[in-house]
Amino acid sequence: GNAAFGTAIEVDGVRIGNNSSFGNMTGIDTRSISVADIESVEVITGVPSAEYGDLNSGMVKIHTKKGKTPWNVLLSINPRTEQVSFSKGLDLGNDKGIVNISGEWTKATQKLNSPYTSYTRRGFSAGYSNTFRKVLRFDIGLTGNIGGMNTKDDPDAYTGEYTKVRDNVFRANTSLAWLLNKSWITNLKLDASVYYNDNKSHAHTPYSYASEQPAVHAEQEGYFLADKLPYSYFADQIIDSKELDYAASLKYEWNRRFKKVNSNLIAGIQWKSTGNIGEGEYYQNPSLAPNGYRPRPYTAYPYMHNVSLYAEENLTVPLGSTTLRLMAGIRWEKIFISGTEYKNLNTFSPRFNAKWQLNRNISIRGGWGVAENLPSIPDRSIVTYKLLVFLITITNHPTSITANHTCSYIIKTCVGNGIKTQNWESISKSQRPRYHWLVISTVLKILINT
Repeated sequence: GNAAFGTAIEVDGVRIGNNSSFGNMTGIDTRSISVADIESVEVITGVPSAEYGDLNSGMVKIHTKKGKTPWNVLLSINPRTEQVSFSKGLDLGNDKGIVNISGEWTKATQKLNSPYTSYTRRGFSAGYSNTFRKVLRFDIGLTGNIGGMNTKDDPDAYTGEYTKVRDNVFRANTSLAWLLNKSWITNLKLDASVYYNDNKSHAHTPYSYASEQPAVHAEQEGYFLADKLPYSYFADQIIDSKELDYAASLKYEWNRRFKKVNSNLIAGIQWKSTGNIGEGEYYQNPSLAPNGYRPRPYTAYPYMHNVSLYAEENLTVPLGSTTLRLMAGIRWEKIFISGTEYKNLNTFSPRFNAKWQLNRNISIRGGWGVAENLPSIPDRSIVTYKLLVFLITITNHPTSITANHTCSYIIKTCVGNGIKTQNWESISKSQRPRYHWLVISTVLKILINT
């Protein structure tokens, strides 16, 4: 879970959110990504560039198709999956740019012997790119999915239990690169993106008890008499999560050459805001919620804002018939979460890499670096204490009445890849969710030409 939670995934530069999803720390759900429009996948392992933050287990960068392409239509059927997709890159002509479009419908069944649990993806993408006056490169795009999971009982079963999950995702991005090619700057790039994940689950679950069960749902401090749950009933739990993230960045790049040494200097500033505007967790009929359950509106949690600065130098040095590549970078981050202990948190992350390419097939590389994952939104809990239990007999039928005292308090936590602490500032730096890489490897590639 921790490694998966810390693996960053981007689609055309849009980071797929996970800090405000309120889900389990099991990594990012990639089912909403349409495979028909993928042009390439870049996997970053080891010590990443200082340009990348909020990760500890590497990064996967997915690039959708760009440029003029022919019509591509795919029909695929196998025992568990049905898929139909298309894609096309249209050249508008006369330097008016290129439009890329794609669509996909996929239905995947979980089990062949009981095909009553399935996930449906209706993926789409649309993008426009153009270069104006040979110096301004503009891109804008929208990708997403309208789908979800549908789980229901086998007709031979009798419970009537089912689960429905709506999984709608929208990712929008735009970038403008200024190709200056001056003696002091090569290019300047501005990026902006929005990520929205509308994930709503509805669980229709049966409950059955052999005796009376109390249920306390008080949300205010005080003494209350418990309600009684039926002996047998269905309850409908709703989890409505709507993660909405914003991001923007400005990147400076300068390519130089000193005799035989090539230099690439990058620096930039990044801003990201992540939060959730969903209704949260609740039961359609609150009186049928389990004992101790309280609704949790996600809108009550503040947005998390993060500002980052980074700088990195990359050198390529020829050494006879071999090549040495060196990287050194530093990243600074500041976190703002209004009304919490994390409104003034600063972190520094140095990173170093070296790679010695001995020949075409053999290379030796090593690296050391530090990464810091952003905390997920602080948790708040309501805790109940059962103080009194009375047993009363009425006409020979025992009836239990439970009296409870409810006391609410706020737990200040920082969740960062399995680390949960009472107060971030009170713990030592060695206990914070910082991740150090030490990578030393020898790479041997065997090429077979056929």
